[in-house]
Amino acid sequence: MKIAIITLAGYANNGNRLQNYALQQTLLKLFPNSQVDTVTIDEAQGFIKKGIKLSKEILKRVLNYNYKKHQNFKIFNKNINFTKQSFSVNNDLSSIVNEYDFFVTGSDQVWNLGYLKNEKFYFLKFAPSEKKLSYAASVGNNNLSPKKQAIFKTLLKDFNIISVREKQSEEMLRKLGFENVITSIDPTFLLTKEEWAKVSTKPKYNFTKDYIFVCLLGKVTEEYQNAINSIAEKHNLEIIDINDMKNSKIYNCGPSHFINLIDNAKLVVTDSFHSIVFSIIHKTPFLHFNRKDGGANANINSRIQNLERIFKTTFPTEKELESENLFEFKINNSEQIIEEERQNSYEYLKSATEPRKNINLDDKKFKCTGCGMCASVCPTKAISIVKNKKGFYCYEIDKTKCVNCGLCLKMCPANKKYQPIQFDKTKIYGAKNSQVINDNSSSAGVFGKLATNILNKNGVVYGLSYNSENTFMRVTDIKSLEQIKGSKYYQSNLSTSYPQIEEDLKNNKTVLVCGTPCQIAGLKQKFFSFKNLITVGVVCHGTPSKDTFNKFCLEKYVELPLFVNFRKKNPYWENYDLEFHFKDKIIIEQKPNVSWFRHFLKNTFLNNCCYNCNFAGKEYGADLILGDFWGIKNIDKKFHDPFGTSICLCLTEKGQDLFSQIKENLITKEYKNMNKIIPHNPCIAKTNYGVNSEYNQELFYINDQNGLAFEENIKEIEKVTPVVKRSFVKKVLRKIKNIILRR
Repeated sequence: MKIAIITLAGYANNGNRLQNYALQQTLLKLFPNSQVDTVTIDEAQGFIKKGIKLSKEILKRVLNYNYKKHQNFKIFNKNINFTKQSFSVNNDLSSIVNEYDFFVTGSDQVWNLGYLKNEKFYFLKFAPSEKKLSYAASVGNNNLSPKKQAIFKTLLKDFNIISVREKQSEEMLRKLGFENVITSIDPTFLLTKEEWAKVSTKPKYNFTKDYIFVCLLGKVTEEYQNAINSIAEKHNLEIIDINDMKNSKIYNCGPSHFINLIDNAKLVVTDSFHSIVFSIIHKTPFLHFNRKDGGANANINSRIQNLERIFKTTFPTEKELESENLFEFKINNSEQIIEEERQNSYEYLKSATEPRKNINLDDKKFKCTGCGMCASVCPTKAISIVKNKKGFYCYEIDKTKCVNCGLCLKMCPANKKYQPIQFDKTKIYGAKNSQVINDNSSSAGVFGKLATNILNKNGVVYGLSYNSENTFMRVTDIKSLEQIKGSKYYQSNLSTSYPQIEEDLKNNKTVLVCGTPCQIAGLKQKFFSFKNLITVGVVCHGTPSKDTFNKFCLEKYVELPLFVNFRKKNPYWENYDLEFHFKDKIIIEQKPNVSWFRHFLKNTFLNNCCYNCNFAGKEYGADLILGDFWGIKNIDKKFHDPFGTSICLCLTEKGQDLFSQIKENLITKEYKNMNKIIPHNPCIAKTNYGVNSEYNQELFYINDQNGLAFEENIKEIEKVTPVVKRSFVKKVLRKIKNIILRR
């Protein structure tokens, strides 16, 4: 087994290095034949892209650099296995993802959003869910703003189980909807006093008498300094302050000296978490001083409270300076408590790294598309398709009915890997009409002609109609076909049509189904053996929930529309409006004025699975793929039709045959070079909108669940992501890029 540890790059931080060493040693102890490496982080790489910030950072480091101290850290680092290759926090580690079986993030404040340079790195965004582990990850400050809550909800959703260091963090994450959270002790507790003695070294300092060990990382107030001096004078003790720059022999100490100094101190005075941890391990009396600074470490006291919870006691503070029992503080049963916590951690690490037996959908983290395949194949009917809190269709398992047969996981399209479309071997057509069509079609109306062809041969067509149930409509006549033409920009539920589709297929009817790629993938997975099934996938930008659209309508129009034409040509295809049909009126809105539509295009409230689609650009089972031929007047100006131009990809012989049957009703042209087409139509190849869009989505739904009105919610999102206007230079560069691509 090969395990990589991702932890903070605090090069001269004692706590960081010691917890890093402890986690490594624990993993090697639990898995003797394994390789455990800590990923080497070169922070300087991360600053190169930040212009002037680089020079500021270098200057700061030069001024604060302590050669001897760093040499002592280098000596200790020989105890830790680091990767030979160094990485910036801006790297995604994709080059080594396949080299390791697991990536463990932790411990220390790897999830403190107050000072992370790139949270995606420390939340293991680069790794697949089955390789992600956290151990005792600290959040730092648990009082999260809605924006930070959104970041946590986005970055942790792929973890099978989450281990945090503080109980407060566990409670915070559970409030955000995570059920798979446990609290684990800091890695430094996982090694015994005897094991720490192996790396403990006495500093080169002549101690004249017993001493107080002082480690205050926050602001040392006059009150605190006077208190320390008072204790030392009263008990005839020397003061060894590890942060005293005047005493170079102590200030230069590394992690090995840190352990030794605490072990041999008469008293430890500290506001440092790890100083208290090592005091407990070595049974050294200590005083906990409340930290006096703010910022990223403002919530340090909560970490101490968590230790008090574990050891079922209250630690002595600066308020007990005059206590007669100052040097006699003991924690009852401390060794027994630590050993119990160790065993719990060992059990967690072992179970988390065992080969996973994926017996149902809940045993593997992936982004459900709501296609309904799992519910349709479940032999015990344990799975149903329901709406989640965001209004999206997804699976739900009744554990009392589930027999763990694994069929749902085996058949799930989202759990499969599809081959990329071989565009050079695919028939790609542009299509337009010889005369203007006057219907609900978004561009050239290719789907309508395909459907008409099927209906004329006594076939059946399934497509989404605008209805309150968001279900597919079964069409058997030309007159009804108009109801399923045109784009509908929200998620629908195809699974309710599975029984009727199956009946039609078994009755030897030719069945044409048009849907999003994820819906077609599920449908094809279930009915793959039927040769009379023809599938049409649409080029999909992603799907919001209908509930979000309804909320917008109710807030703006006070009623829900009976029908919406999302792409009403005005009068041309590329210049379209939204047309809302109500009971007694029709309202036409220009698309920039519709906040819901603007933010649909900005990916503010798409389904989770849409942000990195598993199907776009893949051979997921569609016979044909249809979409708008955006950019056609740049690619082939003569073929451009202001009333609508479509693109059609024929992926199978069945698809090619059906398209050839309607070509006489269209003006078509074959294209070979997809490299010119994809820049204008990126969703054909992939939809990867980035993690920032996912943050916005989570923030939108957090605000929504907190009762914020739709328009107010949009304003909050726009505060976080203000509209960025392209500079003149960027516009020129983009124009040059388009010219080059056309070549």
